[in-house]
Amino acid sequence: MINIEHMTAVLEALPDPAFILSHSGKYVAVFGGRDTRYYHDGTGLVGLYISDLIRPHKASWFLEQIDRALASRKLVVEEYELSNKDVKGLPEEGPEVPIWFEGRIQALDFVVDGEAVVLWVASNISERHDLEIRLRELGDTDQLTCLFNRRKLERDLTLHYELFERHSVPTSILMFDLDNLKKINDSQGHHVGDEMILAVANVCRLELRKTDTACRFGGDEFVVALPNTEREHAVQFADFQLPTSR
Repeated sequence: MINIEHMTAVLEALPDPAFILSHSGKYVAVFGGRDTRYYHDGTGLVGLYISDLIRPHKASWFLEQIDRALASRKLVVEEYELSNKDVKGLPEEGPEVPIWFEGRIQALDFVVDGEAVVLWVASNISERHDLEIRLRELGDTDQLTCLFNRRKLERDLTLHYELFERHSVPTSILMFDLDNLKKINDSQGHHVGDEMILAVANVCRLELRKTDTACRFGGDEFVVALPNTEREHAVQFADFQLPTSR
């Protein structure tokens, strides 16, 4: 049989840290966090409040998740980031790359000092998060031009349409292709055709705004989405910029 001492040892051996947090955000107890690759000793947090450590905008978010877990009595799972801008007492010149966590928050069936409490298990998922972003970028990018591909365009157009329906924000769409690309491929080789495609992609990168989306739609077809742009301005842009790619 496992006794209380055994259970305490199990909790202390957890690789990810587990926090008992009160409704007001007080650290009641800290267990685990033994994976020293990702975590520091958290025992010094006991007795402090989230607001003592985390800046107000982020501390409010943590308290909202505690409220959700206590109100629903169900497991709440959230991914979140923490950087030096979120934590009090860290130098501004410190590392700005955020650390990503998955928080699993569950209400507990007892109170501490008159307050309801939750169990918050925090897992460092930074490596997984970075990999997911990289895979998403690869899935959204045309291999030759490094512009976005058709899949990404379709998602963006859905978002632009929703913005138009809700807030009447216009988006103009330019679609164009390269003349005689097949003849060039046949007569001069595909490497020359690829150079022409890359030249168009470079024009898009140089001339478009950060909010615009340039996509290689097909072999010689390109689509540019210009959010918050009326038709006449899109026509002016096309007349001025597209000839430079010829």
